[in-house]
Amino acid sequence: MTRPARIQLQRRAGWRMPPNTVKVDRATRLGNPFVIVNDTPDERAASVRRFAICMTQPATWQRHACLAIARGGRAGEGYFLDIKTRLPDLRGRNLACWCRLCAAHQAGKPFGVSCTACAPCHADVLGELANGLRCEALATSAAA
Repeated sequence: MTRPARIQLQRRAGWRMPPNTVKVDRATRLGNPFVIVNDTPDERAASVRRFAICMTQPATWQRHACLAIARGGRAGEGYFLDIKTRLPDLRGRNLACWCRLCAAHQAGKPFGVSCTACAPCHADVLGELANGLRCEALATSAAA
């Protein structure tokens, strides 16, 4: 069995999602609810860190942090609890989002692999948590 990876969605003619892949972009219930204010690498990384913190912190802190994301009709606490119940279904699956992957990872970036050339993505957080790996987004936020 191949290692599960993050896949970049594409609009190229003839492109299809690989087998065993789940779409986790903003159009799905698994999308990152945090709004990216400026589409800069720093703001994108901050959005992924906020997502990772809400996914892994105790429920009391999570409630306060996630109430701020009730934009777009999503209730923060319920959203994260819903995702946590779906993590077992994501184990061993590829996760697809629109976030850019570098040239070296065009075929997919395996979860748990750190690459500064790839755009940060909440799919990495979901994949790492679902597969029992160390969450790289949290390690990055602790170092900052």
